[in-house]
Amino acid sequence: MAHEISTATKITDIREIIPAVSKLHSADRHRNYDQFPLQITLKLYHEKHITEADLLLTALIDLQFFYYLDGGTNYLKNRFKHIKRPDVLRPLKAQMLSVELQRGDLETEVSPYIRSFHHIEGTHYFYDIMQRMKTDKLERGNSYYHHRTRTQNFSHLLKHSTPSEDETFANFSTVMDALKLSRKRSIEVACFATQWADWLGDYLNIEDLGEGVWWFLAHTTDYMTAEKETVISRYSNIPKNDFVRGAIDINWFRRVYSTLGKTNWKLLHESAKYLSDGMGYRRVKIYSSVLLGETKIRETLKKITDKRDKDYVMALG
Repeated sequence: MAHEISTATKITDIREIIPAVSKLHSADRHRNYDQFPLQITLKLYHEKHITEADLLLTALIDLQFFYYLDGGTNYLKNRFKHIKRPDVLRPLKAQMLSVELQRGDLETEVSPYIRSFHHIEGTHYFYDIMQRMKTDKLERGNSYYHHRTRTQNFSHLLKHSTPSEDETFANFSTVMDALKLSRKRSIEVACFATQWADWLGDYLNIEDLGEGVWWFLAHTTDYMTAEKETVISRYSNIPKNDFVRGAIDINWFRRVYSTLGKTNWKLLHESAKYLSDGMGYRRVKIYSSVLLGETKIRETLKKITDKRDKDYVMALG
């Protein structure tokens, strides 16, 4: 193993080293990577006893450490909160993306690592991803350890993509001009990767599309992260826990629906499946249908009486 990854020349292509490193993850090797001395590794790096290459090799061996180095929040963040997180992954990630984004149905050498990407920056990556999956189903991929297929990996990358700090809407507009996505597909992407919703709304000339996405998200979620709470509080005064219990902000609905209009709301209604799992999507569809008068009171009462459907109870309440 050591012989395979040692070389007298500088490695310029990630594919030169991945096949050897991947052997560490094979089923016949019994290693407990949770006990790997990662804290010591970070200390040695900051004290310049080991190089950036050593740190990157450790990240290739330990996927949780890779995720941590990429800015992800996991148990390592709390364990290493007193240690500065090194910013060393950018060149490695760029190489990995250049390989993975050219893949077909078969996995590449770097496919197992894509699930550990916490974020990728740049509208050019948005273009590359969407160009390759214009009509493919977007995979929500809740299971952290199963992002392996082409669609799953590309969906994961889209979900974690953002503009670079120096990019503007003009950059994004140029990308969208080249992609020529349909209105329906663009709204699906807005729901799947909400960080792009405002710019997609601006490009489609749909005022408050981003706010509409967040109305649906607030009413589908079964838990509130700090990020969700912060964004939702911009639009609603309802306490976060009330949304989790099934509360409906009717004033927020009326405001955003009046801006979006019937046609755009219908597209958003259909695309909300990308915001939550089956139960959350079902619930918000019921809320929307009842608020719009598409589901009649008699039908709603029948659902409550015959099936004791709590989602209809909340919609009627």
